[in-house]
Amino acid sequence: MILSGAVDLVIESPDGRELILARLEAGEHFGEMALLDDQVRSATARASVPAELLILLRENFLQMLEESPGMSHEIIHALVQRLRDADEKLEALAYLDAEGRIARMVLDLLPAEGGAVSVSHEELSHMAATSRQTTTKVLGEWEELGYVALVRRGITVQDHRALEILAEL
Repeated sequence: MILSGAVDLVIESPDGRELILARLEAGEHFGEMALLDDQVRSATARASVPAELLILLRENFLQMLEESPGMSHEIIHALVQRLRDADEKLEALAYLDAEGRIARMVLDLLPAEGGAVSVSHEELSHMAATSRQTTTKVLGEWEELGYVALVRRGITVQDHRALEILAEL
């Protein structure tokens, strides 16, 4: 469980490319699949900013599930949400071009209250399965069009609707 900070769940290709599956923040958890099926992890967890974590051993986790049906319900809900998120990412990878995938990632990362997305061009490219060069080019074009403002290690969305259209949302 993440007590503070943020953690990226990452899959690496044999040639060193990365795909960031999710960015998790304080209050969220990861690793429950390995706790449930006792298999090796399916992704690497890497702190994207300094993070404080709570680690739970498998034996304790399974005991807590047996003793607390409510916790089982919460874990199932979290796993279903992750599956839905994975379906959306697969859809974006299969049907959207690079610009659409970048738009979808920016919108997904945008805080509910709006403001800036705190992400580097390289991190965003790993999330959208594009090259860093493509991501930088697209963001530069969007800045010229007034869709976004680029700030140090971040992106401020200025035209939310334009990005929704690109992301086909």
